Amino acid sequence: MRFPLPSRSFSRRHHEKGKKNETLWQGSFQILQDETTDSFGDFPRRVQLGDVLGITPTHKILSSANGIVEQLKENNQNYFKLTQDGSLESKHNFIEPKLDANGFLNLIEKNGVYSLDYHKTALWNYLTEFAKGEENELVLSSHTNRISPNFTKILQSDYPNEVANLDNFLSSIFPNKKIHNFLDPTKNKITGRYKYPLGIPDYFLQKELQKNIYGIDKSDKGRIFFLGGETIWHLIRCLYYDIPFTKRHLAIECVDGNGRIDGRERYFLISNGQSFRFLDKIFFKKYKYLSLNSFDQPSRIMKRSDEYFYNIYEEGHLILSVNHPRQNRELPCTECNDCDAICPTQADPQALIHNRSEFYIESCIECGLCTFYCPSGIDFRSKIKDLKYPNIEQTNKGLTANA
Repeated sequence: MRFPLPSRSFSRRHHEKGKKNETLWQGSFQILQDETTDSFGDFPRRVQLGDVLGITPTHKILSSANGIVEQLKENNQNYFKLTQDGSLESKHNFIEPKLDANGFLNLIEKNGVYSLDYHKTALWNYLTEFAKGEENELVLSSHTNRISPNFTKILQSDYPNEVANLDNFLSSIFPNKKIHNFLDPTKNKITGRYKYPLGIPDYFLQKELQKNIYGIDKSDKGRIFFLGGETIWHLIRCLYYDIPFTKRHLAIECVDGNGRIDGRERYFLISNGQSFRFLDKIFFKKYKYLSLNSFDQPSRIMKRSDEYFYNIYEEGHLILSVNHPRQNRELPCTECNDCDAICPTQADPQALIHNRSEFYIESCIECGLCTFYCPSGIDFRSKIKDLKYPNIEQTNKGLTANA
């Protein structure tokens, strides 16, 4: 069964192509707060795109549109409700950056750019740490820790000139730092291909740069800094067009009634707090269930009939399914060694089941491949997290988005 693509008219209105025609959503946004969020300013009030609504220890929460914002609480969940008022600012002119290092970092902070390579990391804090160390090195890679979409193609399609100039700009403001540029696929063999988990920063740095990032010897960890393709896409928008971080590419994968995955790549640039109701217009309510994050990550299953709002800081994938994805039942280990064979860092995950060898916890990058490929459905992911983070309660244990 092949799933129909959305009409061309819909794609022209809702599927952004880089800086050429920003997506325009109309209606209200619900931007979630957590217990660490400090509200900024008075409520209700009128805001512009990019205005600060709240501040957390890891990032700023910015307004996704022009409109009226109020602070509400429902079912013990605090959130900002933003009602769009007038057109969303969509035209951004190219700006030749004439900044020193401090000006560059201040611009990133103003626009709230977030690292999409490391969880709960503001990019300005991350690059401030990079600027401090004399021997620190910066790696620019088109790969990301997401399987989809392909940011090697997106960067070259949307911002080819900016990508070509980024290395020179960073070298000019950080003249004593070594910068490794892997953005041009025509010059670097490893950027022309991608195989998960090459986009996981630690794996990329150790495999491709021969740095000591994980394992027993971690002598290079802490001085090698990594910017992946998705983070660089937003950095370019901030640096050359002064665009705040209020949107993110949401990759969508579809699973039919027989459990087969439609392999076509679908992604949309979605604003923070945007309702997923727009999916009804594209997928005609065929898919009754959804789960956030990709197949290699655990996720709770939700009904399409309920309303959910996008969180750009937490979510990058959406899986739509005709039927309720079944929860895998763990069967006894057959000692097939698939988990060890697929492990990219030779951490020996089978040692978590049997005591005949040692699990190399320092080498594990938590890519999830051992769980995904285990024919017995053993949840190695939860066992690894229990071992690495014994004081953190693992919620939704054993739940996956695997159909």
